[in-house]
Amino acid sequence: MKLLRTLLPAFLLLAAVSCEFPFPLDNVSDPAIYIEYLPSCPYSTPRLNIAYADPAYGKAAGLHAPKPGDVSVSINGSSAKISPDFTTDGNMLTLTLENTELKSGDRIEVKVDGGSAPDAYACTTLPPLPELAGVEMIPVAEDTTGNTLKVNVKLAGEIKEGEYYGLRILERNTIVSLGKSLDTTVFYSYKLPGQVASREDLNSLDLDAFANAEYAGSLTEEADTTSGPMMLLTYKQFQDNIYSFYVSKSGFNWQSLLPEDFELPAPDDPDGQEIPAVPEIPEMPGEVPDVPSIVLVDNAEYVVELYRLSEELYNYYKAQYLMRFNLLSNFGVTPPNFTYSNVQGGLGIVGGLSGVRTGWL
Repeated sequence: MKLLRTLLPAFLLLAAVSCEFPFPLDNVSDPAIYIEYLPSCPYSTPRLNIAYADPAYGKAAGLHAPKPGDVSVSINGSSAKISPDFTTDGNMLTLTLENTELKSGDRIEVKVDGGSAPDAYACTTLPPLPELAGVEMIPVAEDTTGNTLKVNVKLAGEIKEGEYYGLRILERNTIVSLGKSLDTTVFYSYKLPGQVASREDLNSLDLDAFANAEYAGSLTEEADTTSGPMMLLTYKQFQDNIYSFYVSKSGFNWQSLLPEDFELPAPDDPDGQEIPAVPEIPEMPGEVPDVPSIVLVDNAEYVVELYRLSEELYNYYKAQYLMRFNLLSNFGVTPPNFTYSNVQGGLGIVGGLSGVRTGWL
């Protein structure tokens, strides 16, 4: 026992010394080329960003944006045409590809002549289009306001390990109000698919199921902006090919105050004749007090967007999520060092995705 007590402090001292890794702090990095390109199908995503990144240490080289002639893009081995129109913002160059109608299985390669930085190269293959078998929306009985729905998204075919998916849901909120006239306003917003609607859901809470990333694509034509949260999914989040989540409507559900058989009037009557518009209230001479608007209908519809992600794009998005929501680093216990890049000789991401969307539900 004495021998153990004698050796233990010596062992701890040796372990403490062995955990020290001295490394220089000055002049240890080189400039690098940054590439960001997320090609997708069947929707066109022709824009890619190329940037020059200064070394982490030493004096910055100033404006040193790459030139369009330094960049080459190929699709299945054939050169893609780059538009002569481009923009620069500091050290960032934004290019647009012409006639890029991509499809599943296409292999995209990006090469950049780095000049004073090492040359950069990255590639990706567009994954197969996901197949939707159906989408079911069920009101949550526990929510007396009628604002919450449980959504079941079912995929066709077996979901295998090594497949990666993304999910977005777009809400279209139509508000009909009556004031001086009958006004209709439409709002679009992306909703983050929720995993918790009641206390019972906390019992099966899986932190991996909350991984999400911000995606700005060109999949949605109706919205003013296409940027919105995307849930990151693996085969683990699906049960019998079904992914379930909750979505809550923005604002109060005014339809709960209306009779159950209330329906919005159709644009045309059965005879095909146009329904006359509600006449506006004529203005009275002198001061007229403001007429308060009364909300008649506050209706929500949804579009479900399902994506299949390449493995490198999933890893990139997951690394971004871990960096933003790393609890230990937020408390200063560990450095927020989660990162991912598939660019050889440089930094960034070239990752493909394919997407489908439902109609309005």
